[in-house]
Amino acid sequence: MKIIGIDPDCVKSGLAVYEDGKLTGLLNFTLSEYIEMLPLLAQEGAILVIEDANLINAIYADKVNKKPRNLTPQQWERVKLKKAQNVGMIKRQCSVMIELAHAYDIKEVVTYKPRQGNWAGVTKTVNNKQGVALLKKHTGWGKVSNNETRSAAFFGWLHLNKGV
Repeated sequence: MKIIGIDPDCVKSGLAVYEDGKLTGLLNFTLSEYIEMLPLLAQEGAILVIEDANLINAIYADKVNKKPRNLTPQQWERVKLKKAQNVGMIKRQCSVMIELAHAYDIKEVVTYKPRQGNWAGVTKTVNNKQGVALLKKHTGWGKVSNNETRSAAFFGWLHLNKGV
């Protein structure tokens, strides 16, 4: 059985390939590369496991992201608007990837809500070095990875382990 974990992003998304329960590959890809992959994934009967930002209501809140002292209120407002724009773009990318998977007849598309502490290594709970260590601990993967591919690996692993 082939499971494909995906961490959607606006420029380069992360992808993790699990074959018979073993992580066999990590890569980054664009939307056009994703479209090229879909017929083969459908033919192979792959299960797509996608981190879906649409499953959360809000990511950024003032109480979570307090204004840095060095920014004026106007600068902070621009930062918050830019963050909101980026979140909206990623939510749209998630929707497009899920819709395309169905259009290309992928039989099983599973979505998971983003989680703090995944292996990406860019959260307050897990830094980059810890993310690399968690990836190796849970999958045995000791090769190159980045935050998008580690996140994709996390969601594929999560599905393999029935949502832990």
